[in-house]
Amino acid sequence: MNELNKRITKCSCGLASLARKARRYCNEKIMIKYLVLLLLDHYKSMIKPCVIILMVFLSSCDKDNGIAIGIENKTNDAINNVVFTTTEDLTQIRIDRLEPKERVIRYLSMSNSIKDGAYVLSFNRANGQKESSKVGYYSNGLALNQRVDFQVNNEGVVVAFDSLTE
Repeated sequence: MNELNKRITKCSCGLASLARKARRYCNEKIMIKYLVLLLLDHYKSMIKPCVIILMVFLSSCDKDNGIAIGIENKTNDAINNVVFTTTEDLTQIRIDRLEPKERVIRYLSMSNSIKDGAYVLSFNRANGQKESSKVGYYSNGLALNQRVDFQVNNEGVVVAFDSLTE
């Protein structure tokens, strides 16, 4: 029992006062249980913030890296062979045909991306002309934005990025 008292007293965690309170009990098992209860009571104000931090950490680790895209055809003709990818070209979103005034929304996963790069949208106009737009930026394989919208019109392509990711 004296050895346990010495160990508890030497504790460098600022628990000496708790150890003194626990010494009132003569039974070693009761003293240990009481010490654990005192520790929990002493640190209960820290439990809630620790749980919140842990939940945020775990939810952020599971988040898939990628970007949502919206493509709208504002021309009077269909566009064909629409491809959205990154400059690494590890994954692609392919749309065979996008009718006039049609809008699609997709999600490009970038979980395998590891380099810096840009986004690439390419398609064929109804007259056979191929167009390609290289836009935006991502760093070390991580998307800096949550979403990018493309409006294909007769003059070209209008691009709009949303807010930065959190």
